[in-house]
Amino acid sequence: MAMNSGASRTPPILERCQDIGPEWIDLLLKASGTTAPPVLGVELRPIGAGNASDTRRVLIEYDGDPGGAPRSLVCKFHPDSEEQRQGMAAGGTFDREIGSYRAISEANACRIPKPYRLATENGFFNLVT
Repeated sequence: MAMNSGASRTPPILERCQDIGPEWIDLLLKASGTTAPPVLGVELRPIGAGNASDTRRVLIEYDGDPGGAPRSLVCKFHPDSEEQRQGMAAGGTFDREIGSYRAISEANACRIPKPYRLATENGFFNLVT
């Protein structure tokens, strides 16, 4: 993925957690308005059993002091199973989860992690906090 040094672009929806890399995280942070030095590297650590989603903690290595930028993010993607992903997408599961997260976040109904990416497209789901 080529980086754009101009205006912030929206990061593409990824099809697999394994596709998360420094350029995608860098683009994600810029698109969210987060000020941070360039991202040099990421380390992915699985969270949970992966039955209903593929969730990873992403540890971030910056080229300099990150200041207030996150040192890690949680990335929740659709499940790896194609059949399960299609069923969840068709049933509206991803749209409901993103809608719920947005509603709670906008209403300040409770403390939740800052959303950096809430997106679903063509049956793929990326929620990053």
